[in-house]
Amino acid sequence: MEPETTKKRIALRRNRRESGYTLLEYAAGAALLMGVLYVGLRAVGGSLEGLLTSIANFANRRATELDSKAPD
Repeated sequence: MEPETTKKRIALRRNRRESGYTLLEYAAGAALLMGVLYVGLRAVGGSLEGLLTSIANFANRRATELDSKAPD
């Protein structure tokens, strides 16, 4: 094989487009991330709801206290 032919083959390999593979990789990564988020949120959903309810109750109590102390 001639050295010139080898150089051309190497150049052709470097210039190949791989955009199809990157789109597939992004889609697979996004699907994996969505699966992990779904499982994680399902696991902590009950405790998260309780935490947010506690914060809302605290805010309501505090607003009521401040409202009752406000001068008319």
